[in-house]
Amino acid sequence: MYTQKVKANGLHIIEQNVSLASLPVPPATTEILPRDSAAESWCDAEVKKLNSQKFAILNPGAGWGAKEWPPERYGEVARELEKDGIASVLNIGPNENDLAARVESASNGATTRVSGSIGQLISLTRRAALFIGGDTGPMHLANVLGVPGGGHLRSHESGAKRAVLFSIYRLAS
Repeated sequence: MYTQKVKANGLHIIEQNVSLASLPVPPATTEILPRDSAAESWCDAEVKKLNSQKFAILNPGAGWGAKEWPPERYGEVARELEKDGIASVLNIGPNENDLAARVESASNGATTRVSGSIGQLISLTRRAALFIGGDTGPMHLANVLGVPGGGHLRSHESGAKRAVLFSIYRLAS
């Protein structure tokens, strides 16, 4: 038993597991998750505050430090996006106010902080032009919804960190 080694395909563990099961990967779509009218209304109001129809979600938090990228890097990304006319929404979770303050400081005011329910995050993510974050639930949510972006993932085997672009082909459309 267990004498044959099988190679998994894909960048992320979910893609690798799906490849091992020989199942087709379902296409990403903004309609895969339910819509909540109250969350959509909240999102309308938040997007209006941005004064930009095009925005990126930056998600600096994670469940543990190895999955986090330095806040200064998020600030730098926000500043660069602003130069291209793309607003940055800083998604934070419970107990991440200090982290958010560090990103805001590093961004020189180029970020807008938001925090809400999962339904509100789904609504906001559906409308985002780009998502940047760690190997966290919001990153997977963005990927499922077909939002282009990038994540920084830690290799489970070596412990090395690597940046991964996902859904990048959608940037061209």
